[in-house]
Amino acid sequence: MKTKFRHFRRDSRGFTALELMLFGSISAMIVLAASPYFNHPAILQNMFLADNPQQILSTAINTIENDLVESNPPSINFAAIPPQGTTVDGLTFQKVAYDSSGAPVPPQSIQYSFQPDASGVTGTLIRTCAPNAPTVVLNYVVIPTASNPIFQADATLSQILIITLAYQPPSLQTPIQGIRRVAIRS
Repeated sequence: MKTKFRHFRRDSRGFTALELMLFGSISAMIVLAASPYFNHPAILQNMFLADNPQQILSTAINTIENDLVESNPPSINFAAIPPQGTTVDGLTFQKVAYDSSGAPVPPQSIQYSFQPDASGVTGTLIRTCAPNAPTVVLNYVVIPTASNPIFQADATLSQILIITLAYQPPSLQTPIQGIRRVAIRS
């Protein structure tokens, strides 16, 4: 004789309130237990970015590039910039500015200059935007020379500037170099 197993199961089309409360409370406990670790990756990432020399160098070059893209091209003295000129440690130009209504305002004068430090190997790149106080763009910049200037005009194309920064913080034995070409729009 065959025994039939009867399975008493009702046909359910959803979750019961008890199941939802149980799942919700377990999920809430897991989220609360793990919440301190949600910020942990961001803290680690910021810590690594703060100590990443390439990121620091790239940020400094981006600052210079943003100023040059907004510059007034006739205000840049290309004749003073290598390879034609001899100014290896700075650049002065005017930046076009507009107010909130879109009307032009008097241009800002921006100057980048290099100040050597006591080590004689590196120095600081300073940005001065008149009438504001000077700000440091980058410390531990290797002293620019005629063969390695900070700003250089492209010999073949007009209105192209080449930014070259050699960065050597105390944590590095050899400097890393960032080079970027910037087109000055007319």
